Amino acid sequence: GSALVYSTYLGGNGDDQANAIAVDASGDAYIAGSTDSSNFPITPGAFQTTGGFLNIEGFVTKLNATGSALIYSTYLLGSRVGVSGIAVDSAGNPYITGSGFISTTLGAFRTCCTGAFVAKLNVATRSFAYSTYLSGNGNDRGAAVAVDSAGNAYVTGDTSSATFPTTAGAFQTTFGGGGSDAFATKLNATGAALVYSTYLGGSGDDVGRGIALDSARNAHVTGGTNSTNFPTVNPAQASLGGLGDAFLTKLDAAGSALGYSTYIGGSGQDEGYGLTLDSSANAYVAGSTQSSNFPTTVGAFQTTLGGARDAFVAKFQATGAFAYSIYLGAGGAEVGRAIAVDTAGHAYVTGETASTGFPTVNPAQAAVWRRIGRYIRLQSRPGQPGAGAQLAHSRERHRRRRRLYPDPAWRELRGGLRGALGGSRSRDDFSQRHPVDRLHSRQRPCRGGDGPGNGVESPTRRRPVRRLDLHHFDPGFEPHPDGHLPLAGDGDG
Repeated sequence: GSALVYSTYLGGNGDDQANAIAVDASGDAYIAGSTDSSNFPITPGAFQTTGGFLNIEGFVTKLNATGSALIYSTYLLGSRVGVSGIAVDSAGNPYITGSGFISTTLGAFRTCCTGAFVAKLNVATRSFAYSTYLSGNGNDRGAAVAVDSAGNAYVTGDTSSATFPTTAGAFQTTFGGGGSDAFATKLNATGAALVYSTYLGGSGDDVGRGIALDSARNAHVTGGTNSTNFPTVNPAQASLGGLGDAFLTKLDAAGSALGYSTYIGGSGQDEGYGLTLDSSANAYVAGSTQSSNFPTTVGAFQTTLGGARDAFVAKFQATGAFAYSIYLGAGGAEVGRAIAVDTAGHAYVTGETASTGFPTVNPAQAAVWRRIGRYIRLQSRPGQPGAGAQLAHSRERHRRRRRLYPDPAWRELRGGLRGALGGSRSRDDFSQRHPVDRLHSRQRPCRGGDGPGNGVESPTRRRPVRRLDLHHFDPGFEPHPDGHLPLAGDGDG
C-alpha cells in the first residue's frame, strides 16, 4: 500500500463521474458512471460513440490491467442516464443498473417507460444483450447489481411504487409504506423475465445500496432504514437504534424467505453502502454512522466515534451474528462507500474523509491536500489493530453548478472539509437535485398500466415526491441510490 500501481484520469470537457467498478480475473477494470462530456474518451466501433453535450449519458469503460490503455469505452443509449452499479460475468460481459431513460431491447421484461433499469452489454457484438426497466408507478432507482455463474442478474435499489413488479411467492409482495422500500430482484439470463422480485421494507423509508451473492445463490442486501417494523429474522440487532439504521438482509435462493435480517446502528443516523462476502458466506458491510453508541466489538481497531460522522466496517458470520464491528474515522466526517475482501479475510474499504487526522499506515499519500476538491478516497484493512490504512486516491476539480449526483452525506463532508481547511462554502449547493430525479419527480409520464412492455402513457402531470434523506430521512431531499458521490453504492464492493 505504499505506492500506486497506476492512476489515471478518465473524462472529457464536462462533468464525469465514475460510480462503480468491477475487476475480472485478468485484472482488467470495468468502470461505469455518468458524463455530460461531448468528448468523453470513446473507442472506435463502440456501441454508442456520441453523447454528452447538454445531456447526461451513462458510460462503461474497460481499462487494461496496467491502466495504460482502453480496451473499450462507450456511451449508453438513452438520456439522463445515471449508472450506479456494475458487475462482470466470466465472459467479460458487464451488467449495469441505475436510473433514467435508456434504450430497451426487443423481448425485454419491461420496455416502458423510465426508472430503474438493468442492462447487459455483449462485448462480442458491441450491443445490448438485453436492456430492461424495473419500474412501477413511482420513483424507482437501481443501486447495485450482482451476477451468478448462469448469467442471472440480481439487483437492489429503492422504489416508491406500489406497483413495482413482484413475483408470486416472493418474501414481500406489497409496498411497506413510507417514502420508499428497498427491493431485491433476480432477472433471468435473457432479461426477459423475473425469477423473483420482492420489496424489502417497513412503514418508514427504506433503501437498498449493495448486493452480493454466496455460493448457494442467496442474495445479501444492505442499505438504510428508519422503519421500526423493518423485517428481521435471527437478528444481531432486533430493533431500530435511533434516527435510522443500516440493515443487512439475507434472502434465500428462491427469494421467498429470509435467512437472517438485522438492523445495524445506534441512536444517530447510520446507513450501509458497500457489501461483499467471503468464501464462507461471511458478510462485510461498509457505511457511515453518526451514533456514539454504534455497536462495536471488544478489541476492535477503533471503538469510539471520532467526529461528527465516521465510516464503519462490520463483519457478520454466515449465521448473521457479529464477527467484528469498528468505527473508522477521526475528528472530521467520513463515509465508507464500498468494500472488498481477499482470500485471507482482510477487508479493503474505500470512501471519503474530511479529517486531517484520519488513521494512515504506510500511506501512498500521508495527508489531506490543503486545497480540497470533490472527494478524497480512502482504503483500509480494518480487521485487526495495526492493519494497513491508506489514502488511495484524491481528486480536485472545478465544480459546475449542475451536479450529476448530489449526495446528502457529502454536504456534511464538504462542510467539514471547507471548515477544517480554511475554505469557504460555494453557492454550488448540494440541495440541488439530480437532473434525473427532477425529471422523475416532476414530469414523469404516468403509465396506463404496469404490465411488461406497456407503452400507454397518460399526459404528464406533477406529483408530490417523498424522499429519503441520509441524515434526517427528510422527504424533501433525495439521495442517489448507489451512495457514491453519491455511493451507487457500490454494489458488492
